[in-house]
Amino acid sequence: MKLLLSRTLCLKGTSLLSIALGLLLYHSLAATNAAKDVRVIVPGQSVGLLHLGDIRDRVFGVFPRQPDADQDTRFGFGGTCATEEVISLDRVKTKEGFHVKGNLFIYLKDNRVFQIEATTGRFQTSEGIGPGSEPSEVKARYADLASYELQYSASPIAGNRDIVYWVSVKMGIAFEFHYDQHSRHSLVYGVSIFSRGKEFLPKGCILPPQKWLNLPPYSLGQAQLSLQERQ
Repeated sequence: MKLLLSRTLCLKGTSLLSIALGLLLYHSLAATNAAKDVRVIVPGQSVGLLHLGDIRDRVFGVFPRQPDADQDTRFGFGGTCATEEVISLDRVKTKEGFHVKGNLFIYLKDNRVFQIEATTGRFQTSEGIGPGSEPSEVKARYADLASYELQYSASPIAGNRDIVYWVSVKMGIAFEFHYDQHSRHSLVYGVSIFSRGKEFLPKGCILPPQKWLNLPPYSLGQAQLSLQERQ
């Protein structure tokens, strides 16, 4: 009888241990998957845990406000333009203060997210494309991208060249290229997502004097011309 009881207790102990290990493994895998999801840009769907179509309150639930760093601007341009822009600063606290990694630009219309741009390396596509990627890397992984130049968008942050976008309306993704004066060629500055099948325009619209110029596929506009001139 004692031997039977001992075996029963042993079996129960083993079962409980198996259940505990199983739960531990489940939560470990769930945490790993969640960590992966937080950093992934999904074309036409999401950047991390923020999705297209999410309401304004959800934006601040996913990316809590940083009053000393973030910006929240409302617009009244009308038409297809964004009615609100939320800029969430991606920064890491260090001994010296904060190290800024980039930004998230979140555009809303009628209180819902319709376009998101990530300019921080914290977020990348599943193919590993993100800020700092080479044009050749984008071209190798994404077929049939249309190319556009936002005329009169040149600024020091864009390398004093007009900004170029490679866009897939079918997938709902756009790659923004800035000219890097240090390396003397263009690199991905940001990755935007928008609803599949919809027209892509930065912030939802183009305002004068800027113009949206259609370029040959995979063209880099002025930056490409400058490169050709040097060769």
